[in-house]
Amino acid sequence: MSTLTVEQARVVRNDKAIVDGVSLRLAAGEVVGLIGPNGAGKSTLLRAMLGLIKLDNGHCQLAGRNLSRWTLRQRARQLAYLPQQGESHWPLTVSRVIEMGRMPHLSPWQRPGARDRQAIAEAVEKTEVEDLLTRVVTTLSGGERMRVNLARLLASQAPILLADEPIASLDPYHQFHIMEIFSEHARSGGSVLVVLHDLNYAARFCDRLVVLDKGEQVAQGSPREVLQPDLLRRVYGVDTRWVEDGDLSIIVPMGRYRSHH
Repeated sequence: MSTLTVEQARVVRNDKAIVDGVSLRLAAGEVVGLIGPNGAGKSTLLRAMLGLIKLDNGHCQLAGRNLSRWTLRQRARQLAYLPQQGESHWPLTVSRVIEMGRMPHLSPWQRPGARDRQAIAEAVEKTEVEDLLTRVVTTLSGGERMRVNLARLLASQAPILLADEPIASLDPYHQFHIMEIFSEHARSGGSVLVVLHDLNYAARFCDRLVVLDKGEQVAQGSPREVLQPDLLRRVYGVDTRWVEDGDLSIIVPMGRYRSHH
């Protein structure tokens, strides 16, 4: 399986560093959570690692080769991206949207074959969107669109998944479901980099966390190492407490840290 790495990434917009000196390695078999407050540079870093944003400094490599040396089709077979806002502007059916996940494997005007149909069927089953297939995607709720876009992502069979706040618009059942899908993908040898705001999902489902604040990487490690009250107070401006309930550990926000500003 491929490894995605970024070294000393720097992205500047309007003379301000949105991402500044971040290094990250995403290896097979792990779910890595990218966390931090609003405006920390998480989405920008994801887009830079996909080659959608040019780095002002540093470099990004896929399987040991600079990302710029991969063609768009080659990248799309290795990397799949679930953006924060899965808006759909064309009145396509859900089945057609999911089918588009196979585009990196098809030549222009080639119709999906048996292998493609199998990949699509597996993605539909995993994401439980069978009842949406005949719907027009523009008529769906935000949460339904996110699940459909995840099905499109899985249909691509890309080993590396990058997802930007995929559970933000979902109900609790589907939040758990999507994080379980990511865990299963990692256990099967793939890798996932996921932006999260819910610290308990980050603690429960991620093997490793990377914390960004004001564009800089301020912590990296296991969830229990990273999600300490002093760091959360400094980065998020909230007081927190770990609560143990049998084998389950829960992070409870206790309130705003009044001296944060």
